[in-house]
Amino acid sequence: MDSLLNQLATAKDSVKASILIKVSLQYQSRDTEKSLKFCQDAIILSEKLGNKPLIGNAYYRLGNIYNGTGDYTEAFKALLKAFNIFDQIKFYRGMANASNSISNMYMALKDSVSTLKYLKIGLENAKRSNDEGTIA
Repeated sequence: MDSLLNQLATAKDSVKASILIKVSLQYQSRDTEKSLKFCQDAIILSEKLGNKPLIGNAYYRLGNIYNGTGDYTEAFKALLKAFNIFDQIKFYRGMANASNSISNMYMALKDSVSTLKYLKIGLENAKRSNDEGTIA
C-alpha cells in the first residue's frame, strides 16, 4: 500500500488513474470512504483523459465498492456503466467481470432469475474473451 501511495505522489495521467484504481481496491475492505474517494478521483481523471479502458475499470471498481456496502442501486448503475463502456471497446473480459458482479448483486437480493440472466451474459462474454481464467 505504501508503495502505491508513494507512486501516486509523482504519477501522471493514465498511470496515475491506474494507481488510483489499485489504491481504491486496497482500501475497499478497510475503509470504504477512502476507497470511494480514490475511485471517484480515478473516474474524474480517466474521463478527463478520455481513456475508455480506465473509465470502465474505475466504474467497475465503483460498482463493486457499492455492492460490498449493500447499496445495490448505485452498484447496478456503476456496473452497468462499466459493462457498456467495455462493450463499446469490445473488452469481453471486462464485460464478463461486470456481468458476474451484477449477478452477485442479484444473488444477494435473492433474485434468481436476474442472477441467472447475468451469469449467462458473463459466461458468453468470458467465452468471447478466450481467457481460460475468466471462463472458469
